[in-house]
Amino acid sequence: MPAKTHRLEIRGISEPAKVSKVDFYFQMTGDNESRWLGYTESGQENNLTVVWNDLPQAGVYKIYPVITNKQNQTIKGPEITVTLE
Repeated sequence: MPAKTHRLEIRGISEPAKVSKVDFYFQMTGDNESRWLGYTESGQENNLTVVWNDLPQAGVYKIYPVITNKQNQTIKGPEITVTLE
């Protein structure tokens, strides 16, 4: 059986030229360890997409971006909660 994948997208970036890349992380609810999901490099687009390969086991997860700007500064974006079945 092939591995399931999902596409994650950040929409409405107000100043995409200032963004160098976005790393995505996930964390199972109740777990203190975050795991790297993937990244996407920014261009001039207002939307960024990353594909989540090799989904973890079923459960409830927090997903969040870490945004790196052109000056190599990082900021953690807001978390979303997803349920994988």
